[in-house]
Amino acid sequence: MSAVLLRKLTMKSILKFGTYRVNTVEFLFGMRKEKDLIAMYFKLSNITFVDEVLTKLGITEEYRIEKPGKNLELHHIFLSEKIGPKFKQHKQLLKMVKETRPLTKAALMTANHGY
Repeated sequence: MSAVLLRKLTMKSILKFGTYRVNTVEFLFGMRKEKDLIAMYFKLSNITFVDEVLTKLGITEEYRIEKPGKNLELHHIFLSEKIGPKFKQHKQLLKMVKETRPLTKAALMTANHGY
């Protein structure tokens, strides 16, 4: 039988892992990194938050998962409903790249001659 270490983080808890290892949960809220905290909750099996933090993140009872455990499908559903669908505007991106690309001498000549 193995012991599972479950960390329940409060607002003052230091993460001690990943990119934000020296930061607190409250600091991440101040830096507007709620998406990262939501990803930590759904993707890491041994990390959970107190109810105060979960409600501040917008994770209601219907989206809470049993810990230790992770649920990537519920994470995608939560993000699509709460934050909005993640989509690429491929044509608009290409148009923006085309507009910001420096013009060549031939392109400038063409524009100058009215073609």
